Amino acid sequence: MKLNPYLKKVGFITLLSISVLSLARSHPVQAESEPSEENGVKRTIKIVVDESADSKQITEDFLAGVSDLSDQLHDKSRQAIIDADNARKAQEAQEAEAARQAAEAEAAKQAELAAQEAAKAQTTQRTLPATSATPSNTRPYFGNDGLLVHHYSDRVQQVINLLSGIPGHSYGSNYHIATGLDNLIDSLTVEEAVDVLWRIEGAGFGQTGAGYAGYDTTESHQAFMNQQIDGRFGGSMHNLLKAWGTFNYSGY
Repeated sequence: MKLNPYLKKVGFITLLSISVLSLARSHPVQAESEPSEENGVKRTIKIVVDESADSKQITEDFLAGVSDLSDQLHDKSRQAIIDADNARKAQEAQEAEAARQAAEAEAAKQAELAAQEAAKAQTTQRTLPATSATPSNTRPYFGNDGLLVHHYSDRVQQVINLLSGIPGHSYGSNYHIATGLDNLIDSLTVEEAVDVLWRIEGAGFGQTGAGYAGYDTTESHQAFMNQQIDGRFGGSMHNLLKAWGTFNYSGY
């Protein structure tokens, strides 16, 4: 563990003061002098630390000063830790705020793009040429291969794009209205309408419950006509597309 520089200073000063006090209270030290000029006899000089009241007072004052300095350094160390913690918290708060603003900006950007796509779809719908699609010719029909007839066009792709844009592919009634999607669906021929669903749901028109999802056969297409087109949508593929994505579950 790395010690705080302030704590290092406190430890050093405390050790120094203990050393001084220990020296002051040590045994007398003896030393030999030069020969005396008078009698040539060496004298023994005793060096004794004065332990008078003044000396003790000086020692106590010194130790008190060391204690005060130690307290000051401890306070500074504690304040440095508090300041560092406050700086860290401030940095975290700034980063969190920046992340929040970035998320809001991204959400606003996505909303703007969605609005632009909706406006573009409405403009495209108004410029589409009229077709002969009417309630009398919206019923799918079978070809010579025993499958429902369908074919691709630019209008098909436009409807697919809008249907795919329904959030979660559910609860999309307002979306149909806001984008003018149903008017665009009305512009499709029956073959185009069938192709829209076939491309969105895949082979077998997504009949998961009936066990036909993923299979384009006469049996699966006939089941689709019986159970879905006739059974639920009044014999009209256009009605199915207008209802697609408006339920509380995905699709139709």
